[in-house]
Amino acid sequence: MGMAALWLEDLAHFSPEVITRAIRRHRRTSRRFPSIADAIAACKAIAEFDASRRLALPEPHLPFEEQMAFNREQARAWLNRQRERERGTERRDQ
Repeated sequence: MGMAALWLEDLAHFSPEVITRAIRRHRRTSRRFPSIADAIAACKAIAEFDASRRLALPEPHLPFEEQMAFNREQARAWLNRQRERERGTERRDQ
């Protein structure tokens, strides 16, 4: 079995995107060519980071158009509160 086949076998459970990002990161941070152990560790780190980001983000619960309408309402409400605060500050200064 050749070296490439060994790498493919060891990295098979990672997506091509994760492997690409991991190897790119290793190339930028190391002065030596990655060993398979380096590649596996880098892939695990990238995959764990991606998983933690997915856990941190709430699942979408509304269809896109409804979510956009909700976001617009929230933005308007926030803007109105900001304006009220600014007016309140101006009144105190006068």
